[in-house]
Amino acid sequence: MKKNIIFIAAAFIVTAYLISFMFNHPTYILDCIFSYLAIGAFFLLERKYPLKPWLIILGIIPFVLELTGLTFGFFAFSIFGFGFDKMLHLVNSFIITVLLYLWISTDYKKHKIIMILIVMLVVIGFGSLGEILEFLGQRYFHIYGPGMFSQGDLLPSTFQNDLKNYDTWWDMIINAVGALLAGIILFFKKK
Repeated sequence: MKKNIIFIAAAFIVTAYLISFMFNHPTYILDCIFSYLAIGAFFLLERKYPLKPWLIILGIIPFVLELTGLTFGFFAFSIFGFGFDKMLHLVNSFIITVLLYLWISTDYKKHKIIMILIVMLVVIGFGSLGEILEFLGQRYFHIYGPGMFSQGDLLPSTFQNDLKNYDTWWDMIINAVGALLAGIILFFKKK
């Protein structure tokens, strides 16, 4: 029952953002729909392969971070040229790597390094698919600004650096760094 409450709470959070976007930023509605679908798939997978409640929360955090950033304009935020978009890629790839590893490693404890490498590659692959979605959204559906379906952020156009100029490449590199950091921690983690 506790697990159902977590998923219901996540659905309510996404719904609150969806209502906000309907009135303020209609282009972000697609991000909510994607979040609903991903959380729904997560719910169905969790029924078949149970997780502890804290891991479910961990798996929902990337979607909440994305929608929170869109709502409150965090994509205009930068520290030392490292924008919220890049921070999100780093944190999300780290979280997803840890979650996937903990989820599937229970059956494959003898092959820890192989499992870590497989999970890292899967996360990097998902990150690349995300970049493809951004390209398709911007190029063919004319979605501009931050979000899952557009390349970019809300940093001023006068703010130019390699992280902004080569957004897609840096996003993929940062996804790999997040997965690598998680992989290193998981490798040295006892038990």
